[in-house]
Amino acid sequence: MTSDRPRYARIEQLTNTLLIESGISAPPVPVEQIIRARGIVIQTKSLGEVSGLVIRKGKEIVIGVNKDHPPNRRRFTMAHELAHALLHHGNEVHYDKDFRINLRSEESGLGIHVEEIEANFFAACLLMPRRFLDAD
Repeated sequence: MTSDRPRYARIEQLTNTLLIESGISAPPVPVEQIIRARGIVIQTKSLGEVSGLVIRKGKEIVIGVNKDHPPNRRRFTMAHELAHALLHHGNEVHYDKDFRINLRSEESGLGIHVEEIEANFFAACLLMPRRFLDAD
């Protein structure tokens, strides 16, 4: 369930827990390791104009990342999509097979869609934790 407002405190708590559980105490944050430790598959493919996506089928989760984007962008995309996987239910879409996917709309880039705000904040908190910045 998604809130009407971004859940900043919950997201900071969740990212701190992920870092502690993963034994990460200094940068750079190994985002791929964190994702894979949760049993989530990462696939890098050419996705055209799409940066990334989350696909769910049952308990299986796949994060797709655009291989044509620069490495730093891919890292942020992976963290952003992990947020969707952990925080948001996604929309059900039917093609040849049933699965759920987080889709990006025109609103997504405007900074007004709560799920996108949360996913961006999550990615920033995971990749640049406040305690790492304070220590630097």
